[in-house]
Amino acid sequence: MRLYSNKQSCYFHRTPLLTDDLPLDILPIILEGLGSRQDFHACTLVNKTFNRIATPLLYRELNTRTIPQVRLLTLYSASLREPEANTMRGRFSPSGDTAGSDLPFKPVWSCEGNPTWSWDRVAFLLALSNDPTSPWEPKGLSPLHHPSSTLLKRPHLAKYVRHITETGSVHRSLRSRFPTMMDDILRALSLCTNLRSLTWSDDSSIADDTLLSLIEVIRKHKHSLKKLTIRTHSDLGAEVWEQLNTLTGLRSISLWCMEGPPRVLQDWSEPLGPTLTHLELGRCAGVPPTILITVLSHLPLLTSLRLKGAPANSIPTILTCLPNLRVLDTEYLPSFREAKFPPPDQMPVLRSLTVRTHTIDTSGKLWSWIKDITPNPGLEKFKLPSFTMTGEIRSGSGSGTMVPRMFLLELAEVHGGSLKEFDIGNVELTMTDVRCVKSSFENLELIACAVAVPGVSAIRLMISGARNLHTIIFHVHWIPDDLLAVELEKDALLRRVPGAYAHMRRRTTFTLEDAIDMMRTPENPNLRTIGIGRQQFVGKWVLVEGDNGRGIPKFEVFTDRKADKWIP
Repeated sequence: MRLYSNKQSCYFHRTPLLTDDLPLDILPIILEGLGSRQDFHACTLVNKTFNRIATPLLYRELNTRTIPQVRLLTLYSASLREPEANTMRGRFSPSGDTAGSDLPFKPVWSCEGNPTWSWDRVAFLLALSNDPTSPWEPKGLSPLHHPSSTLLKRPHLAKYVRHITETGSVHRSLRSRFPTMMDDILRALSLCTNLRSLTWSDDSSIADDTLLSLIEVIRKHKHSLKKLTIRTHSDLGAEVWEQLNTLTGLRSISLWCMEGPPRVLQDWSEPLGPTLTHLELGRCAGVPPTILITVLSHLPLLTSLRLKGAPANSIPTILTCLPNLRVLDTEYLPSFREAKFPPPDQMPVLRSLTVRTHTIDTSGKLWSWIKDITPNPGLEKFKLPSFTMTGEIRSGSGSGTMVPRMFLLELAEVHGGSLKEFDIGNVELTMTDVRCVKSSFENLELIACAVAVPGVSAIRLMISGARNLHTIIFHVHWIPDDLLAVELEKDALLRRVPGAYAHMRRRTTFTLEDAIDMMRTPENPNLRTIGIGRQQFVGKWVLVEGDNGRGIPKFEVFTDRKADKWIP
């Protein structure tokens, strides 16, 4: 990691205050900076005040998890020397009994989820499991963690639990090695009377009764569940669906089942009408549009809707049934029947629109369809994830197709004063179109697209003057600048590239110094994140030690590589 400055910044720590003297008013500010369970666990060890405040946050969200072997072995090699490992291994009897041992942990694979477990202890267990001389477990297993044993030993912690995530693969692994584990999990779940959210995830094609057992326990809670997420490969089954239909008071539902008949809340939508505000239906393909429209018409309070597999011609009618809708995430699936678009006063004011499509046809009806479902001003986020593109080739295109200029102008005419995020992923814009987007949407904070440019200076000129711009993500095609670099004048740099040069690529590196220069320019005072290909640059203010020993703020830029994401 490189930092902006000739001399690397020297970070320092002030003399710590006595934590007992900290005023309670600043505790929320401290806790806002904590993001992981390790952070909250460390916070509980500061003193009694921090423990009392951080413990509910530590146990607010619980989940089953598997620790990857590679990570644990790396930690093991860094935390335990071989002599220490041999010494510790000798303290166990062949049966795994710890009688007479001074080790402060239990040598079984169902780790208790207690945050007092350290990584080196878990790593040591893994190392023993991979040791062919160890009688504990077969070689190659990863340690499983489930918080049920902790909740059963310390029942008072269950009142803090609000969100639980259960995983089918973990349950099957635990059940095969610990026959009573399922009963322990259900008993622990019954103690979580303040539970608000449940997520069930199962990638197996074989269904079992685990989810049914979880639902039966939840139905007995005094407070009704508010959020339910189900993501499975197998069919839920009629019995599970009947039990789900008895749940009322839900505010958010997400259903993704890859097999069996599609579930779109038939016979369940009416009881949910008075409360449901967020809905995701992962399999609408094959459902007649009339049924889908009827189901959604019972949910007038919806503010967020995600549909997968719904035909494009049914979306306008669905929108007329949802006056409070603000977030729409749907696929564009063309159909033979023409869509009928109602007048704007019957359509909701969307704040966020995500249109997912496998193929973008620039000469097709996608662009007019997007315009027609957002006739009312107020759109703030527009996202267009896609995989392939077909259509006419325009000059300057590095990949073959681009967004029509008329679509950009018509979108700006309606949403020019509100749009803040314009993310079209790998779909290409010309340099002139990027400037059009920048100037047409005055409050633009994020722009993401593919673009063909002759050099870094062209990128700088494209975004110059966008004073609210915070993030740019460009998938860049570097092209020859023989016909463009005429004294680096704006008009010359922003001319479209002749089609004869579009296929010619050249290798250009966007460096840390380029990112620093762009973030520090007065034309883009708020620019803090730059993504060029897989490189990402983030600028932030940090406190460093000055010459007089006092902390002074300094702007520094950090660089990293973005991970690949297959699902946008």
